[in-house]
Amino acid sequence: MKLNLRIALLFVLSFSAAFAQEYTLNQFLNIQRALKPSFSPDGQEIVYLTNISGVNQAWQSKLWPGTNRQLTFEPDGLDGAWWCPISADLMVISASRGGNERSQLYLFNPKGSPWYRVTKDDNAIYAFGGWSRESGRASCRGRV
Repeated sequence: MKLNLRIALLFVLSFSAAFAQEYTLNQFLNIQRALKPSFSPDGQEIVYLTNISGVNQAWQSKLWPGTNRQLTFEPDGLDGAWWCPISADLMVISASRGGNERSQLYLFNPKGSPWYRVTKDDNAIYAFGGWSRESGRASCRGRV
């Protein structure tokens, strides 16, 4: 039994080593990602975070014809972006401006507008809870 287990383990390790790909340090440091997708109310567009510019920024992508547009240009990046389910002109953005890691929530128009801060305590860390599908109201929680 132990011999069979050792042979199987040796086979698995040699098999995985044969298909392992080695990456250079430069390739490893330039790994890009896309995360936290949120669909527009009509389902034709998506907003997501990506670190393609160095830090997480909100990008908008039309599902057809597939055009992308960077929405935010924050030096410290974003923590999240969520589209309102009843209005394509409204999003909640979560960001910790100044690099203090104390996320605040802002209302934002993806077509271009200044951010409107909806959280008030600079010492609290806020997390977006979600949108109400019927009324477009948002919920959040905060902790100091």
